[in-house]
Amino acid sequence: MKTKGISPKDFVVGLLKRSNCRVQMAACLSDATGIYAWGCNHAGPDGFGECAEQHCLKKANYKRIPKSTMWIAGRRNKSKNTVLARPCAACWPLVRSCRYVIFRKKDGEWETVDTSLVVGY
Repeated sequence: MKTKGISPKDFVVGLLKRSNCRVQMAACLSDATGIYAWGCNHAGPDGFGECAEQHCLKKANYKRIPKSTMWIAGRRNKSKNTVLARPCAACWPLVRSCRYVIFRKKDGEWETVDTSLVVGY
């Protein structure tokens, strides 16, 4: 998948079509050099499912993660309606390794979270 010349926001929204789940979720990591890892939710190797954030972080160069931004988008497969793409409780500890998390809200707006300020989870 080409990543040059495309914004992470547009990239992660385009990545949604790769998920075959009822609620499609996608995540990508970017830093100063551009997008370098991405993933989408899927059944997973054990059939119990894997979140997009987990899939993305597995593919990432771990040395780049602390200075990166994770972008997350979601939608319903059938209706294509946008859903809240905030990381679940299981994913927050994982995504806190990134500098920022930017997720799409149900109204289509994007919210930025500075992970150094997140308390809990």
